[in-house]
Parts: sequence; structure tokens; C-alpha cells
Amino acid sequence: MTNKGFTLIELSVAGFVMVVLGIGVMGLQKILADSELAGFVNYVNVDEANYNVSQMAREIRTMRQGQNGAYPMVSGTDNEIRFYSDIDYDGVSELVRYTLDGTSLTKGTIEPIGFPATYPAANEVTKVLTENVQNAGIPLLLYFNDGWPEDAANNPLPTPVDLAEVRLVRISLNINVNPDNAERSIYSLSTNVSIRTLKDNL
Repeated sequence: MTNKGFTLIELSVAGFVMVVLGIGVMGLQKILADSELAGFVNYVNVDEANYNVSQMAREIRTMRQGQNGAYPMVSGTDNEIRFYSDIDYDGVSELVRYTLDGTSLTKGTIEPIGFPATYPAANEVTKVLTENVQNAGIPLLLYFNDGWPEDAANNPLPTPVDLAEVRLVRISLNINVNPDNAERSIYSLSTNVSIRTLKDNL
């Protein structure tokens, strides 16, 4: 009589193969999941960077006189700009500040109070837009006069900028969209913004 079935050795080998295959499948699933997560994080960070630069450009483009009668632009340096703009469409000019400090891009806003209007520094509301900026010495902001681009000799303007000279602002932002792989994850954004209220041909 012949016994049918598996020997202990065959069962052990089959079990070992199943375990190895299971570990392999789990490892592959983890790799795929990590890749999908990294792709999603990259997408979110790129989308956030695009939004921040678009918002910044819109607010600079539409800067206008302050409620206190002040000139539309307050100050401009390589990594900070202060200006008045109606950023919430309520018919009132807020005092807006964008600052790049190390790897952090922040935005400050002050609502006017009283009559005549004032903008108390203590009332500034600040928020961090991103902590992943990698400009590495590249200015966040460059300023140009009305002779640009023909007048390359006098542009960009030196900073702190002469406010009366500024007609165009260039925003440059390099974002590390994946902090875990900084060398290969730099997303660069650059846009030129013409200030509508300061155009000479209006």
C-alpha cells in the first residue's frame, strides 16, 4: 500500500517558499505605497508653492495707496517687501509684508484702524506660508524700473530700493518639495509682476 501526501520536508519547503513570497509581496506593497505617498506629497507641495506665488503676485500687482494716504509701496529689499493692497476685497487697503527668513516664507497683514487710519505694528497677523524654501542666496525679490528690459545697465535696482523707481517686481522661489530627498526635489518658480497702479502709461 502506497501512502499519498506530503512529507515533513516538503511541507517545510513549501511553507518557507510561501513565507518568502509573502515577505516579497509585502515589501513590494510598501515600496509602491511609499512611492505613491512621496508623489502625493510632492504634488501638494508644488500646488502650495504655485498658490503662494500666484497670491503674492496678485497682491503686488494690485498694490494701491494706503488708507492713511501713504505711497502704495512701503519698502523693498532682496528678501522682504511691504506694501498696501486690498487683499480681501473689502475696499480697504491692508498693509502686507512678505518675508523670506532662511527657509521660511512668511506673510504679515495689518488692518487699518481709526480715522485718520493707522497701521499699528502690534496688530500684525503673521503666518508661515512654507518652511521649505531653498533659494541658496538667490533673492526672493528683484526690482526693475520703467526702462527694463532695454536698460539692463541700471536693472535690477539696488536694494533697499528707491520706491519711486519701481515698476516691476520679480519673484523667485525654489521649493524643496520633498525634504527627504533635497538634492533632487527642488521646484523653481519665477514670475514678473507689473504694478498696475504705478504704470506710467495709464
